[in-house]
Amino acid sequence: MRPAIRLAAAVSALILISYVVRGALLFPRVALRVEGEWLLRDDAELGMVAKPGAVSRFLHDDPERVVDVFTDSHGARVAAADLEGRPQVDVLAVGGSFTWGYGLAHDETFLAHLSALTELEVANFAMGSYGSVQSLRMLERHAALAPRYLIYGFIDDHLQRNLSPCIPSVSPYCIAAPYFDPQSDTIHDPRVGAMPLDVARRLHEAVIYRSRLDVVSWLAAALLAAHADWNGFPMSYESGFEDSEAARGDAVRLVIAGMARVASTLGAELLVVHLPDPGDPDPQGPPAALVDATRDAGAVLVQTEFLFRDLRERGQLDIVDGHPGPRVNEAIGRYLASVIALREGRRSEAEPADPAR
Repeated sequence: MRPAIRLAAAVSALILISYVVRGALLFPRVALRVEGEWLLRDDAELGMVAKPGAVSRFLHDDPERVVDVFTDSHGARVAAADLEGRPQVDVLAVGGSFTWGYGLAHDETFLAHLSALTELEVANFAMGSYGSVQSLRMLERHAALAPRYLIYGFIDDHLQRNLSPCIPSVSPYCIAAPYFDPQSDTIHDPRVGAMPLDVARRLHEAVIYRSRLDVVSWLAAALLAAHADWNGFPMSYESGFEDSEAARGDAVRLVIAGMARVASTLGAELLVVHLPDPGDPDPQGPPAALVDATRDAGAVLVQTEFLFRDLRERGQLDIVDGHPGPRVNEAIGRYLASVIALREGRRSEAEPADPAR
């Protein structure tokens, strides 16, 4: 073999080995597998959205927790496959994974409990990794469903998410998201050039969702690492501004004000539901920025930390992969039903008398 050929072969082998090692070390693995259809697709305004009519099965670390996930023709989470989205709903809900119901069957989510207790038609447009910015854009996108109530499930992590050009993810590469820029006081669309979701899907299926790597997985990890390098997929984006308490407050103010405008246009009420971390032994109330933003927007702030404390004291606080479990969701759903029953009573009192009576 010629020296040049041997050198080229050696260099190629070293490159391959470097990608194998890099892929194996770079990509994390989680105790989750997904069967069936990939739930997400790229979206130019929100970064990612649920596919309409999707059917997926989530197999968690607990072998008894197998969760079937379905979306309707609008992309809202529903109880069964092949459901058409309603032309009109009573409640339109947005938020992140706590609101979507990560780790839970549809009927275990607090929104499903709310619907069952009130007989209101509820559309769940929340999605894991969403922050306030995506939630606002989702409300605007589906305002034509003419709901009477808008529910936004807020967790404290949204304060940081609102300023990040990348969604929180186990993937080491950036999945682009819309974000708030405090320097211009505006929301920017997702950056172009980030890893597409079809590549992220292959990464998850080949590596991240595997508890152990075999030879095929190692090679897949190497090829995906090389593919990411060749296409210039970034691991992060520089935002160009400082993540500060003031910036976080400005983002929440702008987003809640935007949600309130949607509600006003619809003649609906905006309920902002603060959902604390279930792992916190002493769950706190909402951050001051959220309290101020909801007050200034004329929205209703629903605090649930007392539910978490009560369940913990009774030894009934259940957690699924860091998220509120079935008992917590049932308690939240019951409390929200009581809040809406009170609001419904006030609505009835405010309505003009029927002249036919």
